[in-house]
Amino acid sequence: MTLLIPGAPYIALALQFVVPFIAWPIRLHLGRPFWPILVVTILLLCAFLFSLLSGFWSNSPRLVAQRSLMIWVPSLLVALLAWSDTKPAETFIRLSLGIWAFGLLLAAIGLVLYVFGTTSRQDGSLIQSLSVGPITLSQQLIGLPPFFRISSLAGNANTLALWCSHAIVLGVYLHDAKRIGTRVFVISSFLLTGALLLTFSRAGIATLIISLSLYLLLHSKRRHMFILLFVVSAITIIGAQRLSDDSILKQSVRIEAGLNMRNILWAYLWQSFTERVWTGVGFGVSQEEILQVQGFEISGHNGHLIVLSEIGIVGYMMLFVVWMLPFMNLLLLQRYGKETMSMSKTMHQRTLVALLLGMFAYQMVEGSWTRWGFHTLYWVYLCVVGLHPGLCNPSGLERNKTRAGYVV
Repeated sequence: MTLLIPGAPYIALALQFVVPFIAWPIRLHLGRPFWPILVVTILLLCAFLFSLLSGFWSNSPRLVAQRSLMIWVPSLLVALLAWSDTKPAETFIRLSLGIWAFGLLLAAIGLVLYVFGTTSRQDGSLIQSLSVGPITLSQQLIGLPPFFRISSLAGNANTLALWCSHAIVLGVYLHDAKRIGTRVFVISSFLLTGALLLTFSRAGIATLIISLSLYLLLHSKRRHMFILLFVVSAITIIGAQRLSDDSILKQSVRIEAGLNMRNILWAYLWQSFTERVWTGVGFGVSQEEILQVQGFEISGHNGHLIVLSEIGIVGYMMLFVVWMLPFMNLLLLQRYGKETMSMSKTMHQRTLVALLLGMFAYQMVEGSWTRWGFHTLYWVYLCVVGLHPGLCNPSGLERNKTRAGYVV
């Protein structure tokens, strides 16, 4: 796992040192069509500065500074790169292909290990391993029999579920954009869906349903597919609830409607927020300053409450506006600009709206937002490219071409 998916601190460190040299000079467009991107970048910069400032009233100032630099410096670099991109549509397609392929790889490895792997116990954990020549692949099994949760090379079942849900939505988009064939799309969708179901991640499955439903609903020719997805999802949920009455299925901690202690964690996070509404306890340290004090060694499992408890309502509103600006822009363009835009750009917008809303919902039960990892950087990229005139408002960019300026 370390070789294929290096830890996020190493990715962040590489971004801080390598990206400025590779991308230099970064030419930032300053014309009127790019002003919303300027606003988002300023808000991200303010969130970074406020996160650093929160170290002055935190009990862990050094940890706050380290995590602020680790999260926000790479995020700002990604925002600048997305802002300066002269071919945002081509970049979006290539990145989508990369995420889809990577998610498919994780799903395939997880399924192969689940079917053919040898199960053993190592350091108190169940591990499935499979050796192919000198290479040994392994994944951790989580939960209780008979429904073990697979994690593939992602290291965590919920993380694998998020990769799979993104890959499924992007697979539909790439198929509509004629970037992958029908046979490849069908096979990959079965593999990704199978791996997603074997994670037993309710958050990941719900994220997929929300994202895919919105994508299909915004597609004028595929709204009947939205109805079909709704019916299948309802039948699946009802069936799972019925099966939960079975004495064998009750042995699995995943076949239940509870929150798995999340409600307790959320109560402590909310209490801390109400005590420090404006400031929070310090960026990135809610686990150390709030949950560990109460005897919990796990994260808060709610990205919104985590941010509120760490940097207060002031910091949260900065990031909330960053999230909502591209979301509202994309919805308005989808609603009123459809006639003046090409089919490919309409598909870009549909996909962006679906992904952003799915990620927003996912953070209600998981806490990967503003944490070290690819998906934080991906969120920043989506927020910026969702406002890029070259992707979402080409007519406006063309009309204002004479007023566009640049700065190095």
